[in-house]
Amino acid sequence: MGVAPDRRARRLRRFLLGAITAGGVVVALELILQSASWFIPTVAVLLSHEGQVPVEYRVGDEVLGYRPSPAHVDHDRRGFRNRTAVQHARIVALGDSQTYGTGVEPDEAWPQQLGASTGAVTYNMAFGGYGPTHSLVLLDEALSLSPEVVIEGFYAGNDLWDSYHMVHELRQLPELRSDDPELMRQIDEANRLDPLKARVETLTRIYGQGTVSEPQDNSTGRRVLGAGRTLLSEHSKVYGVVRAVRRELAAQKERGKAESWAPLMEKAGSSAGQWEAFESAAGFRTIFVPQYRDAVLDWGDVRIREGHRLALAAIERMHERVRSFGAKFLVVLIPTKELVFEDMVAGAARSKHFSALLEHEKQMWEQTKTTLTAAGIEFVDALPVLKARLIRGEQPYPQSQDGHPNAAGQGAIAQLVADWLAHR
Repeated sequence: MGVAPDRRARRLRRFLLGAITAGGVVVALELILQSASWFIPTVAVLLSHEGQVPVEYRVGDEVLGYRPSPAHVDHDRRGFRNRTAVQHARIVALGDSQTYGTGVEPDEAWPQQLGASTGAVTYNMAFGGYGPTHSLVLLDEALSLSPEVVIEGFYAGNDLWDSYHMVHELRQLPELRSDDPELMRQIDEANRLDPLKARVETLTRIYGQGTVSEPQDNSTGRRVLGAGRTLLSEHSKVYGVVRAVRRELAAQKERGKAESWAPLMEKAGSSAGQWEAFESAAGFRTIFVPQYRDAVLDWGDVRIREGHRLALAAIERMHERVRSFGAKFLVVLIPTKELVFEDMVAGAARSKHFSALLEHEKQMWEQTKTTLTAAGIEFVDALPVLKARLIRGEQPYPQSQDGHPNAAGQGAIAQLVADWLAHR
């Protein structure tokens, strides 16, 4: 009769020993993670409580408006999208989100692919929302890395607006502003009749995906459990690991949805023409947003033409400074997704916004090439190599409305620049 209680006692001792051991492991792990979060900002960001300590993508800057944040997991200690903040780089790339590599993994952005294919240390200083005027401001930082080559990625999609906005809205780089009173009068009148900033912001909201809030359960039991979860969420780094894994799994699920064609078709059908779904007989599928693109490429708008002048003026100044530094300077001309797909979208199937965008972009590129050639500035055009990917059956852009090249498109640009380097 005395055996059973002894057996239960042994089981209880084993259970308590296991629980104490597991608890000790959790406590030790918690201490390690707390220490790592204290000394390594990236770990703190990864394990942070969403909504309490947000993952900073950018931080404010008095001249640029904002800079990429060093706290972001994909950024180095300077804030740029590189594995390490190198002291010297043979190649430095400047530009906007097309060069930053929005929508692809860090190593898939064209500057990183260029470095991997050539073996040259390549440093990416691009960031979303930047234009050539921003690159001009960053040029001293770029030259501090003693590069042999400085590359500016010039994107048709919004660099004209970004350059105009920086000089005329943010009042930076006053030396680039025109002293032509008639031009200033025309710009003031255009802003009075149709504020471009408000129009761009409205279309940007339509272009974006938006977010969906989780439904809330406010029952008493849920509130009690929720309070305990909140306490762990705000203070426990082990809990943060679990949360980080769940976030990544959710993000992967959302990325899968973003590339699912049926929801994109449904969204395009209900967008009143702001999203245009395209399917080709060759099996290519994607969403165009020409109305959004043309808002910042409308060649009939004096502010867009002024943005173009400012962008080219900034590029010319960059060229002069880079050459005087003793390095080479190259401009990579990056087209919109709509222009890349031009040959596949038959004329009869083009909307008025699509046709207008193509006309305006071609005007912009023609004038750009004429100006760069006259100034002796070397450039390469990414349009032919991106079109070549389509011809050989490889789509260089995602199916979604995202206008950033995918890994294949980024690779095409990297190869274009690599070929230019090989001839130098």
